[in-house]
Amino acid sequence: MIEINTLKAYEEVLEKKQYSVMVFTSHWCIDCLTIKPVLKRLEKLYPTVNFYWVNRERVSQLSIHLNIVGVPSLLFYEQDRCIATLISKKPKSFKMLQTFIESAINDVRSVNKDVA
Repeated sequence: MIEINTLKAYEEVLEKKQYSVMVFTSHWCIDCLTIKPVLKRLEKLYPTVNFYWVNRERVSQLSIHLNIVGVPSLLFYEQDRCIATLISKKPKSFKMLQTFIESAINDVRSVNKDVA
């Protein structure tokens, strides 16, 4: 998982033609540390999805703009288009995160199918 510590780095990721999951965290967040191994499993399960660890305090303007109020919070992107969000203070399980990713991928495929 790649760390994003600046707004510029975040913008550069969104310029790439890829699926991305942005995981917003804080240094004080115990749940954020707890889901790291879960995210590593998901990285292996979804090799076409890139995972990024974003420190909410280091890119505070972005966090405010995206309304990131609870951590960990996840945003799924297809290139620069946000497809799905999981913004909540609730603990996140492997199954919850897997369902979130599957649903977002299916949404992208559905939209792309309709466009084709």
